[in-house]
Order: sequence, then structure tokens, then C-alpha cells
Amino acid sequence: MYEKYLQLARDANSAGDRIQAENYHQHAEHYFRIVQASQPVQTTPAPAGGPAPVNGGGNGEAKPNGGTDAKPTADAKPAADPPSFSLAEDTEE
Repeated sequence: MYEKYLQLARDANSAGDRIQAENYHQHAEHYFRIVQASQPVQTTPAPAGGPAPVNGGGNGEAKPNGGTDAKPTADAKPAADPPSFSLAEDTEE
């Protein structure tokens, strides 16, 4: 559905209908978010010593990755960036 609405938006934009193109872009973004929300969240297992400390282990320092030192595994998929939509005309003067 996402690709369908992106194609419809491209077609509407090339036909000069910017309002309809924006409408299709909003539909595409909606379906993109639904797909992203339906994908399972990947969690990393706790280290052998027990559960990982939260927010830096209690020393007052917050860790940027949510409090764990775990690195992503090789089979972990990176999160997809949301699509960037632009209806700006490419004009060169």
C-alpha cells in the first residue's frame, strides 16, 4: 500500500495537482507507520552476570542507548528511516 500511494503521489505531482499529491503522501506515511509499528521490537539478551543496569547503573550518569552496553547483533536489522516527502518544485534560475 505504501508504494502504491507513493506512486499515486508522484503521478499527481507530475500532473500539477499538488493538493492531491500531498493527500497521497499523507496516506503513504500513514501506511509506513502502520508497517513500522507492526514489526516486532528486537531485544538483546541480558549479559550472563544478570540483568543490565538501567540508566547508567545508578551512578547518576545516563547512558545514551537506554542504559545498556549491548551492541546490536549482526542479524539485527537497522530501523528504517521514515520517508522524506517533498512537494517542492525543482527550479533553477
